Amino acid sequence: MSIPDDPQSRELLEYGRRDLERRFDPDLNLVRYQTELGTWHDPRDSLWYALCLLLDGEAHAIIAYGALPYLLFPVSSLRLDVRLLGPGADSEVLVGGQPYRQDEPVTVPPGALVGIADGEVYVGLRPLEPTQLGHEAPAVLWRDGRETVLSIYNYRGPAKVFWEYRTLSGPFFKGNACNGFALRVAPRRDYGSLADFLVALEQTPLLDEVAGGRRRIAFGEGATSLTLEYDLRDMQPLIPVHRRRRGQG
Repeated sequence: MSIPDDPQSRELLEYGRRDLERRFDPDLNLVRYQTELGTWHDPRDSLWYALCLLLDGEAHAIIAYGALPYLLFPVSSLRLDVRLLGPGADSEVLVGGQPYRQDEPVTVPPGALVGIADGEVYVGLRPLEPTQLGHEAPAVLWRDGRETVLSIYNYRGPAKVFWEYRTLSGPFFKGNACNGFALRVAPRRDYGSLADFLVALEQTPLLDEVAGGRRRIAFGEGATSLTLEYDLRDMQPLIPVHRRRRGQG
């Protein structure tokens, strides 16, 4: 994507790159990020996994998100925010196939994809179905200063205490909440248009299932397949995390 060419933006990108490199676990083939324990109403208090594959100029990734314990106070919004620096005002953005003008929030219908054409690349976001902890709350795409934000909600409504998530354990705890998304980045030269790119992303096999207290996400097929599986009770990845490489059967 075309990144604003100013010192603050460059510093932010470099910090993010170093932080991801530091958190990469070569034994598990993934990035595992956990913030400091606190209260879940602070959006920084979360735990997520990122599994990424670079192949032939494209990037494919699975990002899975869960909550940390100690949810002690009433909250009115529980969500995953996917923040993208940019894109520019003249960049093409599609939400469910419809243009997004970037001047006001727009609802992202269930199953809809978000696509961005910016600079020399296409970026596609495919939200995973989140655990609904109350009234169904659709995802929303909105602008926050220089950033475009995709908010995927687990809960949005009157303030309440989610007592079963205070410790992420005990007889009433059935497993962590699910949230996340699949991501693809590709050179613009490989597709005729952003719409064509999103059609290819929509046709890419994607499995997100929960069974026996485990969550399994599989994205892609053949040489571009990714599989991430983890335990919803303790948020520990189950070995092996699978990232196919070209030439593997």
